Amino acid sequence: MTIERHYLYVGDRRVHYRRAGDGPPLVMLHAAPNSSFVLEPLIDQLAAVRTVLAPDAPGYGESAPLPLRRPTIHDYALALGEVLDALGLERVDLYGSHTGAKTAVAFALVRPDRVRKLVLEGYGLYTPEERDDLIAHFCPPIEPDWAGSHLVRVWAMRRDMFIFWPWYRRIPEARLPIDLPPPERLHALVVDFLRGGTFPWLGHLASFRYDGLAAISRVSVPTLLIAGEGDPLRSHLERLTASGTLHIESPPAGMHDAAAIASRIVAFLAGDGLPPAPPPPPVVTSRPGVVRRRYLPSRLGPILARFSGVPNGRRPLVLFQSSPASSEPLEPLLAEMAADRFVVAFDTPGNGDSAPFPGEPTIDDLTAILGDAIDALGIGEYDAYGYHTGALIGIQSALDRPNRVRHVIVDGIPLYSPEVAAELLEHYAPPMRIDPHGGHLVWAWNFRRDMGLWSPWYRRRRRAARRRDPYPDAEEQHAGAVDFLKAATTYHVNYWAAFRYPTAERLTRLETPALMTTKRGDSLAGGVPEAARLAPRAEAIGHAGFGSPEALAETAALFRQFLDR
Repeated sequence: MTIERHYLYVGDRRVHYRRAGDGPPLVMLHAAPNSSFVLEPLIDQLAAVRTVLAPDAPGYGESAPLPLRRPTIHDYALALGEVLDALGLERVDLYGSHTGAKTAVAFALVRPDRVRKLVLEGYGLYTPEERDDLIAHFCPPIEPDWAGSHLVRVWAMRRDMFIFWPWYRRIPEARLPIDLPPPERLHALVVDFLRGGTFPWLGHLASFRYDGLAAISRVSVPTLLIAGEGDPLRSHLERLTASGTLHIESPPAGMHDAAAIASRIVAFLAGDGLPPAPPPPPVVTSRPGVVRRRYLPSRLGPILARFSGVPNGRRPLVLFQSSPASSEPLEPLLAEMAADRFVVAFDTPGNGDSAPFPGEPTIDDLTAILGDAIDALGIGEYDAYGYHTGALIGIQSALDRPNRVRHVIVDGIPLYSPEVAAELLEHYAPPMRIDPHGGHLVWAWNFRRDMGLWSPWYRRRRRAARRRDPYPDAEEQHAGAVDFLKAATTYHVNYWAAFRYPTAERLTRLETPALMTTKRGDSLAGGVPEAARLAPRAEAIGHAGFGSPEALAETAALFRQFLDR
């Protein structure tokens, strides 16, 4: 079953959700500290008979947080109601797991008219002593440090959540009877956890403070309480007594996989009473200065797009990002340029949240895939901007679509001699190997850090030192590392595509007006004069960068002057 990813907006609050299947709606609320990603095995099973919609809770995954310092479960329930409104869902079946189960109960209490049936998988019923212990020890802040050791602590903590309950009580009596996930799955869960920022515990704290026993005793809709083998809250089933509306099931030993749990859920939810779910609501064009997101189709799969501005007769501007980041670093430029035109930026396939390419793509491949996303927007003529690897995609876009791409801004061009390209291909982007003990996270941290200290990063000598002003602090470094880790096992292939691209030869064929540019200190500044010489209709000029509002405004003015000729 294909699980789609979508965005919707409650005002300006971004909500990311997964959707699969057809039929009556089943809304699924995940457990913290992860996103709806952890529900994918169960979504895949349940989507055979239902339309499953699984939003990321506020502050988790790709959903924006609530504007509250200490949100309660009641706050999360109210936010859920706003999401259901935006989805056009009047009445649903509702599933919640752990922290999501508390939100589901709270919503069923405030809006019982909107819940037909309720499924709770793992529902915490803590004694006062257990609650106080969890609040005191379960939720340590993630404090980035220059050594990157905080990432190893996160790995160990997330790993121990499969070994002990609670994770910090590392004693034989606290062992969980489940298998440890494979390293690749654990890596995905750690990255999903890190998407929640440096304090991804607000959902846990709200759950621990919520009086689950008093709340569930007041629920009036039919409710199934279930916990599979290995669920740390399975023993809490014994703390409740079944009633007329509350059904309690403790599946026998061995019934802990998604298919077994799904079969119990499907049996409980059987019956009529809900119409089919409506189609996903569109993400409308945002006002200038406000960046929104949506997924667009391509021959490869979904492509993540960020956009801002309103179509107004000016040519849209398409932004292509560098490797190995998502398009998030382009958001300041995107918002600034959107003051007078529609602007869109893409996560390159295999980076950020766009689908990965199955193998080693060429720049031509990446350009064609992103061209599909551009076409899905219904864009005719447009201008292109590309940064580093994205600069090559911008050039190739102009070559592939000479009647549609009217100008191209090339910001830092990878233009290498055959010898340098071969050296970079061998040393610059080694594939990342997932380490069962999390050692690859330290490698990734220092790989990203060294990119800012030397050029190229692997030549750690005085002459290769980069003197950036200022160097990013630990928090900025952490944000970049998390963005990079999304593409852990695929980040390198786009670099390889750039090193193999015949840049000089393609430049000689570029008839589109081109601005060859870069900011002072850019590691690829040296190629700008030669690129301007090779391209028939190019000019070269430096720009002020994006590091301050003043510099951003000056750079945007330069770009507008070129694009509006």
